[in-house]
Amino acid sequence: ATSTTATSTFAGGLAIETSGFVYDYSTNNVGIGTTGPNYKLETYGDIASSDGGGANRNQIRIGWDGTYGFVDVFKYGTGSGSKPLSLNPNGGNVGIGTTNPGAKLEVNRSTTGIGLRSKIESGAAGTNYGFIADVSGAATENQGIYLGASGATTNKALYIDDAAPSAGVNNWAIYSNSPAQSYIKGNVGIGTTGPGHKL
Repeated sequence: ATSTTATSTFAGGLAIETSGFVYDYSTNNVGIGTTGPNYKLETYGDIASSDGGGANRNQIRIGWDGTYGFVDVFKYGTGSGSKPLSLNPNGGNVGIGTTNPGAKLEVNRSTTGIGLRSKIESGAAGTNYGFIADVSGAATENQGIYLGASGATTNKALYIDDAAPSAGVNNWAIYSNSPAQSYIKGNVGIGTTGPGHKL
């Protein structure tokens, strides 16, 4: 078609530079960089979406580095570097291993292993926090961390490894800097795993 408003129609497939751009009419799939797209849109190589800001553009990239897949938000030019990534900024939950997340972030694992891990390895001066839970508001009750464990032969809602932290004058397995009182409903044992009394 020669008109700027006309639509060109092809009876079969379409290929530009063999695999530069491919439309497979038998599957209605589109490929970029591949001659055999298996999905509605399949690319060979990383893809990026930019705000068109030229040398100072912001870009989100999706790709594969040979070992793992990645989603990266990056700014070029002035103030260059990786930037924050927001998931469902207008509402909705995010699920990993589940199609029906019941919280802002829900991680579900159906096999034995670690569901969620926070690891910091920094040699710089300062304080590292592996995990922070801060709850506030006018609710009837606020709980910073809610733990539970059930279903196994032995269940431990909170387990602190015997190697971290190691014994030392400045090391504590549990350290409370709060003036608030502490409450433990069950029995407490010191040097025993089967206390028969409150202490």
